[in-house]
Amino acid sequence: DGAVDVTATTALRADIREARKRAMTVESVLKGTVDIEAGRPIDDNMTLVTVKGGSQLACRHCGQRLGDEGNVLHVGVIEGSSQLAGPCVRSAPEFFVDEPVTFTQLVCPGCATALHTSVAPKGALRAVNGFAVG
Repeated sequence: DGAVDVTATTALRADIREARKRAMTVESVLKGTVDIEAGRPIDDNMTLVTVKGGSQLACRHCGQRLGDEGNVLHVGVIEGSSQLAGPCVRSAPEFFVDEPVTFTQLVCPGCATALHTSVAPKGALRAVNGFAVG
């Protein structure tokens, strides 16, 4: 009937987050969370909060601290073939790009929210909204 099945949607979102948790690698996680209500949204998934006279980048969903004092992000990373981007990738990248291409998804280590997704040359600089990824 076109109505949203809230129960099924909630369950599917939980399954997707669990799959991200299993697939991501995390080199370092910043300890602690911040009050996201006090933050200024950077985008749909990140917020900037003033803490002890400085700014702290955090997840807008769970408050997990993501950025350190040097504005370097500490997030989970999922990498793989460009086909991980889904059905919108219909052609092999090597037909269009000379360099090897990889799918990269940056993930909140606290709640597994996808923060940023790209299909780019392997080894490309990882950054989200001007913040470098550690």
